[in-house]
Amino acid sequence: MLRRAIPVLLFSLFGLFATSAAADPVRITTGSVFLPGLFQSGTLDVSGTQGFSMTATTDNAPAAFWTCSVPECVGGTPLDLFVHLGGGPTLLHGRATLNGVTYPESGSADPPWYTNLFFRGTAVAPPVGDGPTTLVAPFTLDGGFYLAETGLLKELTGAGTATLSLRPYGAVDFSPSWFIEGIRYDFADQAPVPEPATLTLTASTLAGAYLARRRRTRQTGV
Repeated sequence: MLRRAIPVLLFSLFGLFATSAAADPVRITTGSVFLPGLFQSGTLDVSGTQGFSMTATTDNAPAAFWTCSVPECVGGTPLDLFVHLGGGPTLLHGRATLNGVTYPESGSADPPWYTNLFFRGTAVAPPVGDGPTTLVAPFTLDGGFYLAETGLLKELTGAGTATLSLRPYGAVDFSPSWFIEGIRYDFADQAPVPEPATLTLTASTLAGAYLARRRRTRQTGV
């Protein structure tokens, strides 16, 4: 029974390893995305593994600025740092490079490439003070990079630190609260999850056990 089961298990593990290797996501390791506020243009300049880099102008960045709005944004308010950037009006004049090939601007009606970037994170607003302050929290990135001509789809991952620029806001009929002036997402190199290496080690261990059993079987004739 063991002699029949192990080769099947080995095949499954190596198949899984091959699938993981083929996916081979691009990991964003350096660079930043700066969103200066609602209805203002920002910047995107990032790079990562597999010779990937991307620059673009951001516009109409949604979501995060509405999670802490006057007059509800007081100390202890939970902040959702989610932002979606991808094509359309949110990424303009974009240029991208992958594996040494640079692709032209993505702002045309029929762009050669398309990307979706999803920034995720949470923070808590500090007590409202008398002057501007900054709030720092971790974030993660997931998304994809798609080449229209070849149909290539690359998974994008990353992580780093988000810095929120806050200033106090107070007016007639408003209690003191925070107003978000801008958010900057700075990427840091994150070690990849060693899943393929673990699979290889497991498969190698099972292969050794299988071969050792075969040798014992030949020697004993059982």
